[in-house]
Amino acid sequence: MPSKKDTLKAVWSRYRQEYLNLVTDLEQMVVVVPSDITDLRLKIADDPAVLNLAKQAIHTLKGALGSFGFRELSGASAQAERLISTAAQLTGEQIWQLSELIAQLRSTLEAASDPASATLALKDLTRQSSKSCDWLIVSCDMELTEDVIHQSSVWRLDTRVATTASEAWAVLSQHSPDVIVLDLDCILDCVDEPCGLDFLHELMLQHPTVSTIVMSAHDSLSDRIQAIRAGACTFLAKPVTSVQVVETVTNRLAQRTQPTARIVALDDDPAILLGLKRLLTPLGFQLTLVSDPLQLWEAIEKTVPDLLILDIEIPEFSGIELCKVIRSDPKLAQLPILFLSAHSDAEMVSQVFECGADDYVSKPIVGPALVTRILNRMERRRLLQKLAETDDLTGLSRRRQAVEVLERSLKLASRQKTTVCLAILDLDDFKQINDHYGHEIGDKVLKTLGDYLRQTFRGEDIVARWGGEEFMVGLYGTPKNIAVERLERFLRAFFQHIFQGVLQGNNQQRFQVSFSGGVAVYPTDGTSVQQLYRCADQALYQAKAAGRSRILPAESTQSSCLEG
Repeated sequence: MPSKKDTLKAVWSRYRQEYLNLVTDLEQMVVVVPSDITDLRLKIADDPAVLNLAKQAIHTLKGALGSFGFRELSGASAQAERLISTAAQLTGEQIWQLSELIAQLRSTLEAASDPASATLALKDLTRQSSKSCDWLIVSCDMELTEDVIHQSSVWRLDTRVATTASEAWAVLSQHSPDVIVLDLDCILDCVDEPCGLDFLHELMLQHPTVSTIVMSAHDSLSDRIQAIRAGACTFLAKPVTSVQVVETVTNRLAQRTQPTARIVALDDDPAILLGLKRLLTPLGFQLTLVSDPLQLWEAIEKTVPDLLILDIEIPEFSGIELCKVIRSDPKLAQLPILFLSAHSDAEMVSQVFECGADDYVSKPIVGPALVTRILNRMERRRLLQKLAETDDLTGLSRRRQAVEVLERSLKLASRQKTTVCLAILDLDDFKQINDHYGHEIGDKVLKTLGDYLRQTFRGEDIVARWGGEEFMVGLYGTPKNIAVERLERFLRAFFQHIFQGVLQGNNQQRFQVSFSGGVAVYPTDGTSVQQLYRCADQALYQAKAAGRSRILPAESTQSSCLEG
């Protein structure tokens, strides 16, 4: 009887080429432009759909390599996954590391016939490109701490642990972490009474630049305000999981990364342009300086900036006129525009905002004020982009965004000769829920289903609110029968949730909610999103007709399903 090692080796030999193709696809998606390391930028950072596919691919690769026994390669994939997850914030060095990391993964896998033969190549690679992020957790909850250490190792984060305030001070005397996670309920050095806030206050006095995340079971508004006043940047209400803690840490680490926004600045005064360069370039901004207004349009098209800085008074044109021209182009209608001017009278400021500008800074420029305004504009733009792509009630992707990702998933599946399942889910008797309990309870049902979907499905799965009470799930590389089984388990789990509503007469009533679903698979049931949706919707109709609360696969033999 073959050993487990021999069995895994045989299975790896069978599927090795598929995973090599996956790495090759990743290399094509993770395009680094231009070649100058001081101005590197990931192409996927500008395309949310491709970025999502890259996240799916590296997540799949990480899990598969770990399953086949390539533990170190799986760890390197986890490091690449962390870098890809913060694509827009990466420095030039980190982008170069990511590109090299994926290239080395490919070359190592090409030469590897089994896990043992891949070990040495990866060790050489991690010495060259691994750059751990140091953080400290201060907690007496050893079970949580052990889980956090495990999760941190997957993300290649260098973690220090302290269980008391004195241990924390000892660690801090030797290390300078970027982030500290502090369990306020575990600091018991003050006459056996919790004094976590005192410790936090002293910590911020001695280490003011460290980002501090606090955890506590005391999470009233007053408790949160006291924590923020003491210096906390994030508050996690207990109970929390190790995944929540590490994700919060990685997000905070990403926020500490230098900004990489692209800025185009137009001013006819060389001294102003030089001042902007000296002020913004050290902070990580990619600056394109223009002194001739006739070159502005070319600079915008070439750079695709995240923000535009204009002077009001420039030769041949006025900044006001240029702003109106830019706002007349639909592609640039949402581009943040900030004006610089020596004039600060009310009439001029009024003209600035009437022409479509977003902000106004008076000359002479005060450095911190300008940087703060730029960062605020960048954050607002990211928020607006996220809102445009996200359903505000459920927090899931909107239909348009989901369709774009699905279309790219189908192209990737075509190259890799694999499947993509598209499932349409529709809440049963949702109109009656709104009629009996009101739209507020109906919204709560929708939001709860969205929460369940996010918690249940993998990072590489596509989950969206399709419209009304209809939701969509896209499962990459999953056979139709497995997709149906997963959705049936999900249906049973969601049906266990107890909702509570108030009927007429103020009578409270507990109730449960089910949904019906239809599943279609690429390429059997269709080769486009439209065809797959039609097949899945037809199966959904049949599930409703059969009594609701069930998941049915599409019948691909029906010609009506494949039309279109």
